Amino acid sequence: MAPNIKLMYYNSRGFGEVIRLLLKYGSIDFEDVRIEYAEWPNIKPKMPFGQLPVYEEDSKRIGQSNAIARYIAKKVNLHGNSDWEDLEIDAIVDTIEDFKIKVMAVRYESDPDKRNKLKATVLNETLPYYLGKFDDIAKQNNGHLALNKLTWADILFTTLTDGFFILLGEDMLDTYKNLQLVRENVLKVPSIQSWVQSSPKPNMGLKTLLNIVAIVAVAFISYRWGSSNVSNESKATNDNENRADIPSKITLHYFDARWTTETVRWLLKYGGIEFTDHRVEKSTWGDIKPTMPFGHLPVIEVDGKKGAQSIAIARYVAKMAKLTGANDWEDLEIDAIVDTLNDIKEKISNMFGEEDEKAKDILKETHLKETLPYYFEKFESMAKNNNGYLVGKKLTWADFYFTVACELYAGILGSDVVEHYPNLVKVRQNVLKLPALLYRFDIVRVE
Repeated sequence: MAPNIKLMYYNSRGFGEVIRLLLKYGSIDFEDVRIEYAEWPNIKPKMPFGQLPVYEEDSKRIGQSNAIARYIAKKVNLHGNSDWEDLEIDAIVDTIEDFKIKVMAVRYESDPDKRNKLKATVLNETLPYYLGKFDDIAKQNNGHLALNKLTWADILFTTLTDGFFILLGEDMLDTYKNLQLVRENVLKVPSIQSWVQSSPKPNMGLKTLLNIVAIVAVAFISYRWGSSNVSNESKATNDNENRADIPSKITLHYFDARWTTETVRWLLKYGGIEFTDHRVEKSTWGDIKPTMPFGHLPVIEVDGKKGAQSIAIARYVAKMAKLTGANDWEDLEIDAIVDTLNDIKEKISNMFGEEDEKAKDILKETHLKETLPYYFEKFESMAKNNNGYLVGKKLTWADFYFTVACELYAGILGSDVVEHYPNLVKVRQNVLKLPALLYRFDIVRVE
């Protein structure tokens, strides 16, 4: 029997539209629950992490738009045919997210003069840089962003263009013919074309629409631990020895730093996967940068092929290390947790741009007393229900990402961020006691 599916989002396209289009593409019946702006304050406490969109399947609810979209893409066969192809798609999706964060920063700048300058920078620098790269990729892939065929990355990109047009007052794709073709290839799909023509049209003014854009985008803009006891959780290291599906040559390119890329190193170490840990010196980065996808690090190089974006790479390596979920729903749960942890990183990273020390102290206090408790109380409940893990009552790459993220948060805020959450302490201990990770630093370095 088909599952009972609901999608809860505002009465707008926004970040929920990619999910609607994927469901329509796959002819999957769902209830399109449209929440009016005025209703949201009463509904918010009932939603996972107080955000929309929320996907409900047979009474189970989960958030994070891209995690949901990836889950639906598997159902409707708009993902890759291999783990590497999924990495290619995920890298595009995460780069679109980077692009989105930079564009949405215009909406959050309250000072009119600074906002106009930021908008000019976005129009004159950010858009040409990212859209130029995307356009080249679309040219190489015959009007698609990956794999020479329609994937969920194309649909995600298409759904964002309308919102950016509203925000910037510019047709982003006017001079990018290959990206126009990406959009055309999505909108000519009969089921999508029918939905776009017949779907409910929001009854709201521009100001209200921009307020909704601001609400749903907020998550995107903004010591010594554990026991030294050793358990038998190093099994994957032995299991992966001589596995035929492990690539023969892997290089991880990143600076001599940790950040969230450390998750990838930990996953490779846990999986017993041999790799070259190429630590890029700042003095040589200028020469190397043009050879890297989108001019960013980290990059994983597998048998001569390069893939980008730390979370996308971590998901790819987690599959090799057998640290994914037991099924697609558990993979969705993992992805939602990882994306939420990334939201937290974006929120607390605003301290880096604050030059006034008093203002920085206020931000620090806010994050320690409000931001982290809001999220960590929910994570604590998850860990309690999963016996010291975040998903499936077993070790997954979500636990690794959480542990590294908490090192990062501690480095920024100067405080152990999990000590008051006993079940999250267990999550951290279950990761840090792994024999494969004995190489790690005890204290995070924040560069």
